[in-house]
Amino acid sequence: MKTHYFRLLLVAIFCFSNIQNTEAQTDMMNAIPSNLATHTATQNGSWFNSTTWSSGTVPGEGAIVFIPNGINVTYEGTSSDHIFAIRVDGVFECTQSNSNATTTLKFDTFFATHTSYVKFLANNENDGKIIVDIAPFDLETYRASSTLWSADAKNHFRDNNLVTFKTRTGEGDDRYNTIEEALNGDFQITESAGTTITDGSGVLGRYNWDPNQLSLGMVTMGQLEIIGQEKLNMVQLAEDATNGQDFIKLKENPLGWKVNDDLIITEGGNALASNNGEDLAQIKTISGTSITLMSNLTRKHEGRLAEGLHCYVGNLTRNIVFQSPDTDIVTKRGHMMAMHNDTNVQIKNAQFKKLGRTDKSKILDDFVWNNWLEPKVFTSKVSALGQEIAEMRQIPENELTNRRGRYSIHLHKLGAAFGAKMAQVTGNVVWDNPGWGITHHDSHANVSKNVVYDVTGAGIVAETGSETGTWDNNLVVNIKQGHRLDPYKASLYHDDYLFSGQGLAYKGRAVLSRNNVIADAIRGIGVINMNNSINNLDRVGYEVDNFPLSVNGYSKEGDGVMPVEAALILENTIIINCNIGLRSIERDMGVNHESRSIFDGIKVWGANTGLLITYQADYSFKDVYISGRNPATSVGIDMWKHSHNQTFENIKLEDLEHGIRVSKTTLSSSNNVDPKGRNNGFTPWVFIDLTTNNVNELYEILVDNPSLNPSFNYTEHTDNIIHLQSEEISSRPTTFTILDDSTLEVDYNETGDDALKFEVDGIITDDFGSYNMGIQQALAQGTLREGYPKRIYQFASKAKFEEYLSVNGVYKDEKDNDQLYFIINESLPNRRTFKYTKFPIRVKILNAPSTGVFANPLVEIATDLVPVNQMISRTASVSQSSTNSNLSYTDGTHSIASIDLSANKAVDGNVNGRINAQYYQRGLLPVGSFSQTNLSSEPYYDLDFGELKDIAYFDIWNTVELNGANIETLSNHFKNFSVFISDSPFTGTTFQESKSQADYEYIKDETPTRKFSKNNIGAIGRYMRIHSSHPTNQILKFSEIEVIGKSIQCESSEANIIENGFAECLIGDGSWTSSISNSTDCEASFLDEGSIVYGGSNAFKLTTTKTNTLSTPSLGDIKLTNTKYLGDFNGKTIKIDVWAKSDDLAQIGIQLKIDKIAGGSDYPGVYPTLTANYQKYTITTDITEATSGITLRLLIGKEEATYYFDEIKGVVLSTSTWNGNTDNSWNTASNWTPSEVPNSNSKVIIPSGLTNYPTISYDADINSILIESGATLVTQKTVNTSDDKVTFKRNLETDNWYLVSNPLANETYENILTNNNFANGQNDPTNIGFAFYDNTKINVNERWNYQKSDLTGNTESGLGISVKMATNNQELTFNGTINATNISKAITNGAGTNYNLVGNPYTSYLNSGSFLDANTNELDSKTIWLWDQANDGYITKVAIQDFKISPGQGFFVKANNTPVTGQINFDVSEQNHLTENTFLKSQQIKLELKVDNGAINKEALIYFLDDVTLNFDNGYDGELFGGTSNELEIYSQLLEGNLEKKYQIQSLPINSIDDIVIPIGVDAKSNMDLTFSADLTNFKEDVNVYLEDKKANTFHQLGSNDYNITLTDDINGFGRFYLHSSLTPLSTKELSLNQKIYFINNNDALIIKGIPNNEFSLILYDTLGKEIVRKSFVNENKLDLRSFSKGVYIVHLYGENGLNIKRKILRY
Repeated sequence: MKTHYFRLLLVAIFCFSNIQNTEAQTDMMNAIPSNLATHTATQNGSWFNSTTWSSGTVPGEGAIVFIPNGINVTYEGTSSDHIFAIRVDGVFECTQSNSNATTTLKFDTFFATHTSYVKFLANNENDGKIIVDIAPFDLETYRASSTLWSADAKNHFRDNNLVTFKTRTGEGDDRYNTIEEALNGDFQITESAGTTITDGSGVLGRYNWDPNQLSLGMVTMGQLEIIGQEKLNMVQLAEDATNGQDFIKLKENPLGWKVNDDLIITEGGNALASNNGEDLAQIKTISGTSITLMSNLTRKHEGRLAEGLHCYVGNLTRNIVFQSPDTDIVTKRGHMMAMHNDTNVQIKNAQFKKLGRTDKSKILDDFVWNNWLEPKVFTSKVSALGQEIAEMRQIPENELTNRRGRYSIHLHKLGAAFGAKMAQVTGNVVWDNPGWGITHHDSHANVSKNVVYDVTGAGIVAETGSETGTWDNNLVVNIKQGHRLDPYKASLYHDDYLFSGQGLAYKGRAVLSRNNVIADAIRGIGVINMNNSINNLDRVGYEVDNFPLSVNGYSKEGDGVMPVEAALILENTIIINCNIGLRSIERDMGVNHESRSIFDGIKVWGANTGLLITYQADYSFKDVYISGRNPATSVGIDMWKHSHNQTFENIKLEDLEHGIRVSKTTLSSSNNVDPKGRNNGFTPWVFIDLTTNNVNELYEILVDNPSLNPSFNYTEHTDNIIHLQSEEISSRPTTFTILDDSTLEVDYNETGDDALKFEVDGIITDDFGSYNMGIQQALAQGTLREGYPKRIYQFASKAKFEEYLSVNGVYKDEKDNDQLYFIINESLPNRRTFKYTKFPIRVKILNAPSTGVFANPLVEIATDLVPVNQMISRTASVSQSSTNSNLSYTDGTHSIASIDLSANKAVDGNVNGRINAQYYQRGLLPVGSFSQTNLSSEPYYDLDFGELKDIAYFDIWNTVELNGANIETLSNHFKNFSVFISDSPFTGTTFQESKSQADYEYIKDETPTRKFSKNNIGAIGRYMRIHSSHPTNQILKFSEIEVIGKSIQCESSEANIIENGFAECLIGDGSWTSSISNSTDCEASFLDEGSIVYGGSNAFKLTTTKTNTLSTPSLGDIKLTNTKYLGDFNGKTIKIDVWAKSDDLAQIGIQLKIDKIAGGSDYPGVYPTLTANYQKYTITTDITEATSGITLRLLIGKEEATYYFDEIKGVVLSTSTWNGNTDNSWNTASNWTPSEVPNSNSKVIIPSGLTNYPTISYDADINSILIESGATLVTQKTVNTSDDKVTFKRNLETDNWYLVSNPLANETYENILTNNNFANGQNDPTNIGFAFYDNTKINVNERWNYQKSDLTGNTESGLGISVKMATNNQELTFNGTINATNISKAITNGAGTNYNLVGNPYTSYLNSGSFLDANTNELDSKTIWLWDQANDGYITKVAIQDFKISPGQGFFVKANNTPVTGQINFDVSEQNHLTENTFLKSQQIKLELKVDNGAINKEALIYFLDDVTLNFDNGYDGELFGGTSNELEIYSQLLEGNLEKKYQIQSLPINSIDDIVIPIGVDAKSNMDLTFSADLTNFKEDVNVYLEDKKANTFHQLGSNDYNITLTDDINGFGRFYLHSSLTPLSTKELSLNQKIYFINNNDALIIKGIPNNEFSLILYDTLGKEIVRKSFVNENKLDLRSFSKGVYIVHLYGENGLNIKRKILRY
């Protein structure tokens, strides 16, 4: 994906504490005091130089080394001495610059303080290895015998302290609703009796000098650089590998891999695969992507190619190694920690093996629960579910046996504050660790391209909540289960979590994770949402307004947010053969936020459960694949309890017993209590484009405790599952509607618990529909997991409240008696696009003083107060023609529930269309959530929005029918109705009466669907009616009706100027005046004709009569004049629509009177003759001068007649200019200037020169669109514009010929000729520069059919045209409508040629590769030809290049020989905006051979690729264009197959690059000066390329120098030039021999010249290596070739004096 996310930027708000830094440094300095050192560095120098040290000796066995600040010690050498301790305050640099040597270092403890700079560097190509052993030093043995240590050292460094092991368990009730209950509860921790233990030379007995167990490891607080040689960390298998074979094939070249490297080959995820598993292997040989192994594989490694899935190979070897010895005693292992300093931490390309001593197979015993705390988080429980509700106590040092924090790689509190430097942990290997592999703790870090293998507990971990940065491209394999204590108890009692075998493990969710692979873990991804202990928890800070009060101490909850409130984002994650693909554990439902976690691209290949997301909310999944381990038992998605608001788009489920585990029903032990459901029944689960394969049942429907009632047959779930297809979804702006504004107030004088507290309660709409803000639990659950749908805020104090106001402002509402208010901003997500939109929430301030911050309130600017789209249906008054009162439901075992089917059930916010919705909520909620009429003729449903609304969107949701374990079926009644909108009430009861009263109608067809939607409709009305038009009796039944609109505001920020106003504003009641300028001859009567309307209720009837029968009244004698709108309209466009009719077919005038500041007036207008039926008449005028005002006038009076006028609308069209600041979405306001999405009154301009261009993914109504030259527009939806007004421009820089195509529909040739200035013919001036290609002509010079200026007719989409403009730098202009569907274009086999001129029919780029692949059967080859007017010739493009065809680009294709006429298709889904050409920018090897005659430059391309042949490869080889002839061409010849054709592009096998000869053809005239040159891309340095000129008898090396010749004769074809590639440079001797190997006698013989005495031997092979002939020559140099077929051969010459030459030859 790629893809840009609109996640909220997460930053930690807690800077690391100087106190913590000081304490940590003091601990290290106290542990290894400098005065106890045996060796102190006194000068810069080598470790191995005795003069470096105060003792005059090199540190040896048992040494205690101190490198002071300001001293630099280098270490490059080999030593087996076991150094006890190294303390670095200065610089320590360990290197190995000899590729054949290894630096070795062995120590127990390495401490580096804050001033240190520690380097382990072996990153250059010729560097050797560094091996660091972190091994326990036997302190007690050494103390007893050492003469090196002082008495103080012997007394300080002890390992004989007594250690006592105890177990600690929790007893009593550990779940409470309030702190008062908890403090009075019975929970306690009990301890066992102590047991004395010893770990020998491990760390447990050292606590007298190392109470924190930091020793036996490497701990740094300064700068750290560990940098080895870079390797590709992982690569996918290219093909299956099976047990018994000793080789594997990789998908890409393994950068940096070497012989003897250790590899881990993961297992696959195919269901029931036999002998599936991992293999550890070693490399024996490497050849390209082929690896030979030291031993045979023991397991099968099979892929699933249809899903792009295969096993992965990880490289476990690095040239820098940190390791501990083999030991069964975990506390004898070393560890590595970088902490408390973000200045420079780089850990790259090193191996960390057998490190780490935090043992996740056992409970941590460094902390245990001590006491309850009152939670700061509102409504938090006091339990394992709560937030910051417990404080731990630290275990005494003498009882501490399994301490947290000692891992293979541990970034410990480096700093995650905004602006912190990013630590780099990349390219490393962690192998064999008893606890977490890589631990990311309160730091900003890039953890990427690592391999984590054979770890217990978790692979890569975000530890405490505040972690930020990126985790990309990691391979995590074989993560084992840790201890099995219940995770709730482990978290609450011991602050122990993430021990269950998670591959990627998140307590901190603010890291962005991309392209990671997890294989053979218990849980591929694990998310822990329990944050009960304050001891090892760091809050997260938001830099934007998603949590507007969680900064600066404003909130009573404290600064920052809980980790559970952060958005977790994972992109392109692959999970292979894990028990659970993703498991997210426990979210306190009282923690209310709208941060949406995103899983964009997740493949769970082989799992017992794909996604387990119970006790969780607000997850969006996109592009999901889930397959089961066992089709008889596996489950795809488990959401059976407390799972809220989850969405899945483009999801495939495969090889499963059940696709989705829905709500389990829990039975009660009391006979009189009904069962309860664990989900609430109205929070939606949205599935878009769900497909299944080999899934037994879609839903798994289970009873939680069936033993209580074995006879209960639970067969129908009650969950709100919505299934849709992507074509039913439209991109829409996110909206937010306040449902209860009574909670939006703060009383300044209120005291007590609720002081300065307010709540936000609302409903959010997005692309998928609507959902409630917050989470509402299943009410039948009681209070255990209380849900709180309102967002709660509370200021910490009055001082903090006033501080917030001083920063953010106090405002007054001038329309509400100057009521004071303040603003917070809610940032709310779109569940499909992941974009956040900010909504201002205005909160009243009651009883505020008039002084201080309240003294001078602000007034918001008018533009900030304009109405915005909201869910207007939720507050509408609703009714229906009748209500069914006879529907009930029972499961057959429990009580019968009557279903309320009243009209309000369709606007209750619950889209669940099941009859049994809420059935298992024990009567706490009404059962069912849809409206239903009686079966009747033409039933209807009415909504009254209370005032006139501008309606933008609506969704009307169908109900569904219960279907057991299978997908719900759609209710069949949902068809044959219309949605009417009117600004006056509907008074009739029949369909036709409603239709005649309506201003707008939207028709639902006869096919039932899940919903009926319309977008961007721009309808104005107060009343909506949904009326059945079914021919027989029918019911109307709706699960929900969602209407989005806004109030109409007739005010303007500029006096009397209404921009984008509506008829009711610009042309309103009381705004008209009438005048009769010739009253002696005519008169008029004005009548209200409300019943004779087109749309609105304000239609009027006007009758004119002549008073003087002899008079001849003029048009305009009678005028209707509207209010004059004052102001300067310069630069604006005015559009007026008037609906009118006249039974007398009279003429009218619609005129604008434009009063100019400079004086005078203009009167633009239209003067139609009316018809007997209403028609719309439009006047559109661009104002180009300063104005003082504008008046609309209707002119009548020319005839005696009756006129009807209605729906007179005037708007000032706005200009919306695309800027693409955010992304490609048309529907993102920030992509436009001004910042609002265009509508039907917008003139859209899409300029050139931008990075992002728009994509329209929904039906759109726009006034007009201008696509400037170089800009693009992608759309697959209907785009309606006024009068088909889309303009596409393309700048043509010269007056040469161009191949073009009209990218618009509904354009005529007349318009094209009128709007463009084409050249006139030179020989025939009546011809114009506009020509079609006629492939029926035999003569190539007659194939261009030049047109005349009288050309007529409609253009054809997909047809190519050749055009020539009259002058340079003209814009070619097309007008019409957008092509938004697939386009088919006929191509033919002409009598003259099979070439057809076609063109891109879209206003966007097309992928030529996809186009050619899709049309393979119709084309002679997957090749297109483009005109290169700069070089007066055609250039060839083949499918593999995936060339981007420009909008409006014409090009040639070549039809197959059969049939005579075919159809090529342009796929609308292949539209795109221009991006980098990945083929040309990739690692492919390419040679561009160019020839230049001073005026024209031509080129032939040679690619060297995998999976191509020496023969013709369709889509890889492309012929020279044969439809014309040119004076200069260059091309190549195939090496096998058809040798007659000329190829401008040829692709050859990559393994042929070392030694190949390619015939090169040239067409050129005598006396031409030719320059040959070559561009070599991605060639290896040892490959040399030569151009052989046989006539000149020379070889010229290409790439650095050009080759120049002057032709003495015409040349045409092959024979003179050959291209050679050679692995080694050709020596003088080789040149003298090779230049004389050539064909004579018409290819009948091979003659060898230049060998002394003509004594040599020759072997001839074919290209497969088969020996064809072997012969020895004496005084002979000729080999007869007449019996050999055409093709490529290999000649091997060998003989005396070192003669040994291999060359390829070609017989043609």
